[in-house]
Amino acid sequence: MKKPYLLIIFLLFSLSTFGQTYTTVFSPQKVVSQRLISLNGGLRASAGGKSRTTIQVNLPKGTKEWYYSFSTNPAGSGVKNLQLLMQLASAVSDPTKISSLALSKLEIPSGSKTIDIYLLDELNADAFIKKVDNNGGSFNFSREGSLTATRQGLVKISRATSQPMYIGIKNPSSLEGVDVTIEVVAVVQSKQYDDSWTTEHLDDLYNYCLSTYINGDSKIESICACVKEKILNQYKPSTFDQLSESSQQSFIKNEASNCASETGNINVIENEKRNRELLVLLQGQGITKDYAGVEKTLKELTGNGVNSWQLYNSLGFSQLCLGKYDEAIKSLQIGLGKNPKDLYLLGNLANYYLLTNRYDEAIKIFDEYKNKKLSDKRKFKIAVSEDLKEFERLGLKNQDFDRVRKELRIQ
Repeated sequence: MKKPYLLIIFLLFSLSTFGQTYTTVFSPQKVVSQRLISLNGGLRASAGGKSRTTIQVNLPKGTKEWYYSFSTNPAGSGVKNLQLLMQLASAVSDPTKISSLALSKLEIPSGSKTIDIYLLDELNADAFIKKVDNNGGSFNFSREGSLTATRQGLVKISRATSQPMYIGIKNPSSLEGVDVTIEVVAVVQSKQYDDSWTTEHLDDLYNYCLSTYINGDSKIESICACVKEKILNQYKPSTFDQLSESSQQSFIKNEASNCASETGNINVIENEKRNRELLVLLQGQGITKDYAGVEKTLKELTGNGVNSWQLYNSLGFSQLCLGKYDEAIKSLQIGLGKNPKDLYLLGNLANYYLLTNRYDEAIKIFDEYKNKKLSDKRKFKIAVSEDLKEFERLGLKNQDFDRVRKELRIQ
C-alpha cells in the first residue's frame, strides 16, 4: 500500500510556549511577635489584677500548621529571648517536614514558674476569661495545642482555620505572679515563580531540533544536545519565550550549524541538504509513478542514514510494482521490524503474498484488517482495491486478484 512519500519526513515539532513554572514553598511567618505577659496570682487577681489572659491568633491565608513557644519567669524578671521565627526558618528548607528530632533541637529558655495554656475558640475564650470553671461551669479547649502545669514549651498545631483562635494563659498559683514570654509563628504555603529550565522544557527544545532533520542518527543527537546546552546557557525560559517563534527557530538553526562544526559533524549539514533535494525529487517521481526512480531515490536516502519505517514501506511498494519481490520482502521486513502493527506495511505484506501466489496468507491479512481505517482516512479494503488496479496497470495481475475482490466485496 502506498503511503504519501512526504510522510517519510519526520513531523516537525512545534516550539511550545514555555509557560511559567511555580514551586511550592513553605515559609515561617510571624503571627504574634514575641511579647511579655505578666499575670498575678489568683488572690491578687481578685483584688484588681489578672491571673488569666488570651492572645488572639489570626492565621495568614495558606497556613499549613503553626507553632507557639513560651517560657516563664517569676513576676518582674522580664522578657526571655525565644527567637522562634528565626529558629524555624533555619531549621529546614521545608518547615512542614520538621521532625520531632528537629523540633527537639530548637532552643527554648528554661522556665521557672508553672502555667496552664489552652487553645480556644472565640466562645470558649470568653468563658475562660470569665472564669466560669471557678463557679461550677466549664469551657472547652482543643487537646492539640493545650498544656497544663508546664514551665516552658514548643507546641505544634496542625489544624489551621480562617476563624480567629485564642491562646488562653492561666497562672494557677494563688499567691505568686508570673511573667510569660510567648511567640506565635505560622508555616505558610505559597507558590513561587521559578524561572529555570525544567526537564520537560529542555526535552521540547531537543525534540524540536531533532525534528528539523530528516535523518535521526547519533550525529544529529550530538548536535541537538549541543543546541540544547547553548539555549540553557544563554537564556532563561522567560526571555526565550519572549522571542517570536521565527526568532527561536532561527536561533536553533544557527546554533545547529555552529554545533555541527564544534562536534565534528559538519558533513551532516551537506548531507541534510542533499536529503531534502531527494525528497523533493521523490514527490515528483511519485506523481509520475516512476517506480524505478522512486526505488533509486529511496535507496540513496537509506544510504544517507534516513531509515524510517515509512521509507521502507514506500521502498517495498515500489519494488512490488517493479516485480522485484525478493527485494520487496526484505524492505517490508525492515519496516515491520520498526513498526509491526502499521496497516500500510501489513497491506504491502499481503500484496507480496498475493503477487507471489500465496493466496491463503494474503487473504488472511486482507480479511483481518479490511474494515480498519488508515491514517489517511481510507478504509483498508479501499486501499487494497486501488493497489490491485495499479498492479493490473503494470501487468502484474494473476488469477487470485478476482478472488480477493470477491472476498472483500470491492471493485
